Amino acid sequence: MDVIVVGAGGMGSVHARNWARYEDVNLKIYDRDLSKSQKLASETNGSAVEDFKGSLQASSILDICTPTPFHLEYLLEGLRENKIIACEKPLVRSEAEIEALSEAVKSSHGQVIPCHVVRNFPPYLAAHRAIKDGKIGTPAAITMHRGGRTPSGSQEWFLDHCLSGGVLLDLAIHDFDWLIWTLGPAAEVTSRSISSKTGTGPDYALTTIKFESGAVATVESSWLDLQGFHTWFDISGSEGLLQHDSKKEASVILGKGTGMIYESSLCQPDDPYTKQTDSIYRVAKFKEAPAVQFEEGIQAVRLSLASIESAKNLSTVSLTRT
Repeated sequence: MDVIVVGAGGMGSVHARNWARYEDVNLKIYDRDLSKSQKLASETNGSAVEDFKGSLQASSILDICTPTPFHLEYLLEGLRENKIIACEKPLVRSEAEIEALSEAVKSSHGQVIPCHVVRNFPPYLAAHRAIKDGKIGTPAAITMHRGGRTPSGSQEWFLDHCLSGGVLLDLAIHDFDWLIWTLGPAAEVTSRSISSKTGTGPDYALTTIKFESGAVATVESSWLDLQGFHTWFDISGSEGLLQHDSKKEASVILGKGTGMIYESSLCQPDDPYTKQTDSIYRVAKFKEAPAVQFEEGIQAVRLSLASIESAKNLSTVSLTRT
């Protein structure tokens, strides 16, 4: 099985190292900077390639790990070749790109698998299962935080929000995807961002989402957590409370009227990126269904774009389906 990873930066390195675990995978690395692809190939026992289109034609899986502005270009190339395509979040940058990608998917025999890895992180997987199993009754109010230092990337592309989408598209989309996966479709969103007017530099956003189910979520997203990466959530329902804090030992705490129960046993020890790669591998090898569906990736992008619109216009944006 030939796999071509496009992009030899931070995420490309993570993906390539996971593909290198398979004895039956011939790993190829492509980057517009040949020196970067050669370096990563030497570290993963892969091969650096200069001819992307020719290498793509001979591959079973295309794994896109480039900066966001290049996603659509490679997605369309992969769909023209009817390939299985894994693509880092966010799938695309704009509504126009959503439409172009959706049309290409309709006319292709290929598959697009969005890489929303947070679903595989033990606390988030445990909380999702607890909610689906009815452990807290009907979910009502959710507060989530995700933050760290400001990323820069090659030529500081993250800091140009026209390219990255800022904190709402690049970071908050993790929590947006998890919320939609767990609670169902969003009905409306209200968001505020400190960089919504300038569109450049470090960013912080606070977003309130109302869901069709009646639940309400507040998502805090920050590139200004100077003490390093930190996530936490509080999820309350009619019969209990779920809590998680990445800086505390217990992964998940389930609160009931009778007291607090530490639910770290709910969590799986597997590396989230390993689980993600395994799922994509099984799609190609055994024709299994993708763990994350194409339309789920699109829903997450649309919620992020609506949040950006809300922050820019100081408005509430409806996402109700017609």
